[in-house]
Amino acid sequence: MEEPSEFEEYHEVETDLYDYLTKEDFEEALAAYSSRTWFVCWIFILSFTATILNGFHVMSYVFYSVSPKHWCSIPVLEEANWTPEQIRAVSSPRWLIIRTNANRIELDICLVLIHNRERERDGGGEEEERDGQSNTRNDVFIKLDKLHRDGNVVVSITMPSPALFYSYHRYEFSNCEYYDWNYKELRDMGYESALQKVKADEKPDTILCEQYSYEIEYKDSSFVPEWNMVCHRLVMKATVQTAVSFGKFIGAFVFGILADRYGRKMTFDLSCLIYIITGPVVAWTDSYIIMLICRIGLGVAGIGIYQAAYSILIEITPPNKRSAFGVMFNMSYPVGMILIAVVAYHIKEWRLLQLYISLPSFILILHMLAMPESPRWLYYSNRKKKAWKMVRNVVSPEKRKMIDEQRISIITEIQAKTSRYKKFKRNIRYFKYIDMNMRLLLCWFIWFSTSMAYYVLSIISGHLKINSYLYTGLSGIAEGISYIIVIPMLQIIGRRGTSFILLLCSAISFSVLLVLPDMLKNIKMFVALLGRLCISSVFVAVIIHCSELFPTVIRNVAIGTSSTCAHIGSTLAPYLVDYFVIYGWWVPNAVCGLTTFISALFTQVFPETRHLALYDTMDEFLSRCKANPKERLSLRNSLIYALLRKLNIVKRPTPIIVQEE
Repeated sequence: MEEPSEFEEYHEVETDLYDYLTKEDFEEALAAYSSRTWFVCWIFILSFTATILNGFHVMSYVFYSVSPKHWCSIPVLEEANWTPEQIRAVSSPRWLIIRTNANRIELDICLVLIHNRERERDGGGEEEERDGQSNTRNDVFIKLDKLHRDGNVVVSITMPSPALFYSYHRYEFSNCEYYDWNYKELRDMGYESALQKVKADEKPDTILCEQYSYEIEYKDSSFVPEWNMVCHRLVMKATVQTAVSFGKFIGAFVFGILADRYGRKMTFDLSCLIYIITGPVVAWTDSYIIMLICRIGLGVAGIGIYQAAYSILIEITPPNKRSAFGVMFNMSYPVGMILIAVVAYHIKEWRLLQLYISLPSFILILHMLAMPESPRWLYYSNRKKKAWKMVRNVVSPEKRKMIDEQRISIITEIQAKTSRYKKFKRNIRYFKYIDMNMRLLLCWFIWFSTSMAYYVLSIISGHLKINSYLYTGLSGIAEGISYIIVIPMLQIIGRRGTSFILLLCSAISFSVLLVLPDMLKNIKMFVALLGRLCISSVFVAVIIHCSELFPTVIRNVAIGTSSTCAHIGSTLAPYLVDYFVIYGWWVPNAVCGLTTFISALFTQVFPETRHLALYDTMDEFLSRCKANPKERLSLRNSLIYALLRKLNIVKRPTPIIVQEE
């Protein structure tokens, strides 16, 4: 028995409805409703200004999460008015950081034994022999004191020349542990005598800091000292930013359902209320848990307002202006980035900064009153009476008289539930095709890696040793430019080529950041901004490309699940920057460079959809892919394959011609 077509199940329900308000009548009325330029611009202003707050709350983390210089607090010595330098000289183990022209090596050490002038400066004696190897001018011997309980471990690092080593090394005190001396005894001895004692005596065990002291340029400029988010508590700092991304992950799922069920305006109003409540609470609370909950709320509100405002704007805007307004709408985020950089430059206290960027959320009360519901959503969600009331005033009197809104019938709840159940079963059935599943899996990975790289570049300025205010402001400008340059690229190069080039450039930017030394700060900033520009453009390209890869009947499912993967990537980004970096300063750049490079390769198996008509049904998708190999998922779509074919390394398959007898 053949299954009914996807429109057949609605036929019996809609017969009575279309006698009184047909789709053509409504679309004609909606076109007149949307033709008022001043009205569309008003909707754009409401949507644009509301989403600027998203840029505020996402990027504020860059400015008030700075980890100041810190060390273990020794209350006994502080009460004796010892200076921080004196306290650290007797209590903190030392680190050696070695820099070469090629790279950087960081080693945890407590005592450094270096020959000649370095050993003499540290009070060393004659050259020593360790494990049968004697010191030479090209060897540096490092004693890892007390880090290995089985004894002292000596590491030999061969340097190209002594000059190279002496040019690029420095000593630093450990920030997270201190020696277990009797500090009351050291206090009574005085600093000079105590210093001689700790140099002469064997070093005791080191223990983790219980309290911390901080060197802060501006009072209360960071929330890190309030909750001691350093050393073994560093993960708490990354979680503050992850909370926003996690909120976006939840909001994208929950508000997506609510917007389809209860309307765009309801989700817009609810998101505005969450913004109004949670923003100021972050500035006032002394509880880390409450702060995290409110940061999650800011993420939920940000994605809720974005989705609802974008849907209302696009569903009201005429088709010929939809692309322009869509691109301009996305400019709200970089505008927020630029403004937060300016505000943060003048306001150093983190609570006051949070309060200043939260106060504009009270203006959203006016947005809640002024923002209309989407008439298109009302009509297609079977609230046709309300939809007609919104658009009837712009319809000619003759048409208005012909349509009697009092006679419009409403689909019953039972019929609607049945329809949703059948639609769900049909959507699940569509994903039994391998080509469809592969497209979806590749889209998931590309969106995940793109989002992770985007957010890493947003918050990595501190680790790149560059000016955070300047970098954030320029990042906003770069992102605004990215939305402009990607449009002609999509038209000229195509979806697949644009995504490949931009992802490849992003991967190269991450790779270059791996090898640039810290002294080239301006070049590092330029490379990071170039990567930011490319990865921002990728967002526009992959959204358009992925939406054209799937039939209409499952397009929302594909985009929705891909968006979920993107939020997972943004959730992981803060941990890459602030936590996993303790395993190596290169980890964020290496991970993002590798994933974006793999994503660039994955785009090459997609078909080019620039001049292809959208797939409406699954039957159309299958028939077109079967008839035209260029619309299939295949390695033959790649630029590498095209190059090999042009060089005659790979020959074009010869078609088989069957002659009729």
